[in-house]
Amino acid sequence: MIDGTQKNMDGTATDREQRLSDRRLSLALFLTAAGLSLITSIAVFVGGDRQQGLFIGLWVPSIIGLGHLLLQGVNDE
Repeated sequence: MIDGTQKNMDGTATDREQRLSDRRLSLALFLTAAGLSLITSIAVFVGGDRQQGLFIGLWVPSIIGLGHLLLQGVNDE
């Protein structure tokens, strides 16, 4: 534990490191989904269908909120 990380005797990551890695992956997936929704919204809006673009744009805070809710539940465990 000289470098601040803990490894099992066989060199694999500890349970805490695995959970942290899973959390980072989940966060990246939610942010990617929100980003793609934003880009799609802008493209549809600029493409002429303004109402549909605004509707898709409303997904962004919903995706981020869902991600926050689910990841917060992971922290509580």
